[in-house]
Amino acid sequence: MQLTPGALGASLSLVGLALGCTPLAPAPGARPRSTAPDAAIWVYGANRWTSDEQEAQLARFATMAGRLYLSVEDGPRLLVDDPDGARRLGELLDRATGRFGLAVEAMLLQDPSWIADPAGAVERVTRVVAFHAARRASGRPGFAGLHFDIEPHSEEAWPCASAGERTATIRSLQEVFRRARAATRAGSPAPPPTLSAALPWWLGHLSAEVPSAAPAEFLGELDEVVLMVYGDPGGPLVGESAASVLRRIDDARLWRNLPPGRGLRIGLATFEQKDVTALRATMAGVATSLGARPGFRGVAVFANDQVYDAPLVAFVEGRVVDARGNPVAGARLRGAGHEVDSNRCGGFGFKGLPVEGVDLEVTARGYAPARIPVGRLVPGRVRELPPVRLERTP
Repeated sequence: MQLTPGALGASLSLVGLALGCTPLAPAPGARPRSTAPDAAIWVYGANRWTSDEQEAQLARFATMAGRLYLSVEDGPRLLVDDPDGARRLGELLDRATGRFGLAVEAMLLQDPSWIADPAGAVERVTRVVAFHAARRASGRPGFAGLHFDIEPHSEEAWPCASAGERTATIRSLQEVFRRARAATRAGSPAPPPTLSAALPWWLGHLSAEVPSAAPAEFLGELDEVVLMVYGDPGGPLVGESAASVLRRIDDARLWRNLPPGRGLRIGLATFEQKDVTALRATMAGVATSLGARPGFRGVAVFANDQVYDAPLVAFVEGRVVDARGNPVAGARLRGAGHEVDSNRCGGFGFKGLPVEGVDLEVTARGYAPARIPVGRLVPGRVRELPPVRLERTP
């Protein structure tokens, strides 16, 4: 979920208004309290803020949320490893916690590759925990928690994976969390920081095929799972209203057997909301509907640097197969200046094709080329094409 920071002031002002608060700096020494449901916000790029920008941004955050998922990574670099980055991070922790009463979770492991390198992942966790422990030892505020954003489902191999392969991936992810918890407990004074992770809203559906994907399985090591109930910018829309969000998470498999004291937070995205009023209504509707449900921990907003009402684009998905229905990997599809290659199971996806429709040219080594007409498209919706069948050349 890590995106390039931009338009911070405007976006934060809008988010503050969305929660029914005017994002003004508090009086000296005051700790403003949000009138919103228990809310968190993903925060990127804070290491680039000046001291004055820190003050202004934290004042806005404090009017809308009680918790921050603060990125402590700058690409592959950990901010705690760099003297200037550590200084800025410490200054922000002092202000966020002491002045504005915000709980700050360090967000790290923001790359799916960590699933294949649990030792490296734990080594990074250990360095962040050491920074936290040193601050606690000196009487300064540390991190309330660690927040992980590994997201292995974003890897190209995921759509083609078998149930067995997905089970192995989920188990590997849970092993990273298990090791992270052990390292956190070993390296931190009591009480250790809590652990949370961003995971997709469709875990309930996946758990029918991969039982270990149920949130209760993750909450054996994590204190909180943040369900990301949104798609990519531009659509298709997933959580644009409370009704849409609730429809997707009204799944008993998500809420079943949650350990006591642990639970689920619902993540929303500004870019799926039409405007600040719509976001406010979505947050309130989710909180009202789920407030009494055991295991509901609040909402989260993605992200500090995003805008509202992202322009919707059209999506086309399909598969390329041979005459027998077997997948054709590496087939190239071209249309309207776009091109993609089919993956190992023959799947492909186009984003942003012209809505009036287009002909797709399909080529693959050893097969006769084909032309596939795609009719008019609807922005924000996915058009699933029938299988594209290629005939082998003589």
